[in-house]
Amino acid sequence: MSKRPNIAIVPKQRGTTLVKRTLTIGNHSAELYSDSRTNPPLYHYIVTLKDSADIIAWGQTSSAAEAERGALDFIHGLSEQAKAG
Repeated sequence: MSKRPNIAIVPKQRGTTLVKRTLTIGNHSAELYSDSRTNPPLYHYIVTLKDSADIIAWGQTSSAAEAERGALDFIHGLSEQAKAG
């Protein structure tokens, strides 16, 4: 008989503070998440190819603007590499 895993439970009233926004630029998508359950809030970005689950880049910052800039800078860099190559 296997043991049940310890699972952290987030109370319902605290579990609704994650906000998601998606940017699509060319063949890439950037998902931006804001999580205010932490103090201070954290902002995450995940860059993928459009319609793919494979993560190309991700990051975590202390502001929404930094998260968006990080994702856009990475996508811009990929576009420049594609033009040069």
